[in-house]
Amino acid sequence: MSRRLPHWWQPELALVLALPLAALAGGALTLRAVAGDLSVDGLDAGVRRTAQVQTAQLDPDLAAARRGLLARLEIDRARGLVRVRVPAPGAATQGLRLDFLHPLHAHRDLHVRLRADGAAFVAPVAPARDSHWRVVLSDPARSWRLVGTLPRGSKALALRPALTLP
Repeated sequence: MSRRLPHWWQPELALVLALPLAALAGGALTLRAVAGDLSVDGLDAGVRRTAQVQTAQLDPDLAAARRGLLARLEIDRARGLVRVRVPAPGAATQGLRLDFLHPLHAHRDLHVRLRADGAAFVAPVAPARDSHWRVVLSDPARSWRLVGTLPRGSKALALRPALTLP
């Protein structure tokens, strides 16, 4: 025995109703996705905006390249500790500044001061392993900086100047 549909129901009616409803649902999901903090704004990179022109402050990158600075960052998530080794002598005498910048959400950024601990600098922080991080190491005066990208789940990273000298 076959089941009969009401006389007013036609397959074309389903199509006429489903398409606008799908467009409304997609629009609502899109608005929800972009309503969050999607910060890739360059505030921590020294970017200045004038009209539609962006001007980056590259002096700290050039200073690090001229001095030949490099660093190695290691994360011990079990102890909640970050260790940075800067092999260049005189790179820092009074501590360093370390920034973990989340690629999408600025409220998840981590900013810490590293203190000297023997041949390295340490801080009690461990970034979440579920995200990529842009890492910036600089002196307190921000006269030089080293940068790198920490892949999801990674425990170590080499920090280098963003620019190289010719």
